[in-house]
Amino acid sequence: MRTEDPVGVSGPTTYAIQYDGATVCYGDQTVLHSLSVSIPPGSKVLLVGPSGGGKSTALSCVLGFTPLESGRVSVGDRSVTPTTAWAIRREVGYVAQEPSLSAGTVWAALSDAFAFRANRHLTFNPERACDLMDAFGLPGSYLNRAVVGLSGGEKQRVALVSALLLERSAYLLDEPTSALDPEHAGRVAAYFRSRDDLTVLVATHDVDLFRGWDRTIELAPTPVERGARA
Repeated sequence: MRTEDPVGVSGPTTYAIQYDGATVCYGDQTVLHSLSVSIPPGSKVLLVGPSGGGKSTALSCVLGFTPLESGRVSVGDRSVTPTTAWAIRREVGYVAQEPSLSAGTVWAALSDAFAFRANRHLTFNPERACDLMDAFGLPGSYLNRAVVGLSGGEKQRVALVSALLLERSAYLLDEPTSALDPEHAGRVAAYFRSRDDLTVLVATHDVDLFRGWDRTIELAPTPVERGARA
């Protein structure tokens, strides 16, 4: 794939996320082939393609969870390596399609994240948590609900709230609306599009839901970029 800088960007640029010929192989199978994409800060970008096309793998590479066969992935001015990955994970939030939440109440699931070493410089803000839950259509009373009793869609939204409370500058979202009805899926898409301060990379099958986002990267059969806008 040919590397193309975003329309309207000229001169030396530090990108929020950059793939430079990133290739991932599992045995003899190439899962991600020579992906080259430069994502400026604040961009809203979709990764699309069929199941098994490399969308989740592309997200995983940014966090250093999946090693590259060749090429490079960078966050800001740092290449993702075993040495830099831990620090990069303090700057980039990730929400899986089937998020794993801690046991107990929603309140505990949200507040427990602040006990991790990477997040101890932050303070859990219950008022902010309620505001985010409201944005995603979850009443504040859900803070006292047991996680085990939540539906798949409710767990997805709680996981998004948890990630946003950690105040990362970029977010990787893997099928974040797969278990949501159209109304709540629309809330999620609208919220992240409205956050000009965040770089957001979304792996999704629902292209129509995210219509109007800045860029769409198609990963199958060979990565091709389409739909860039100034």
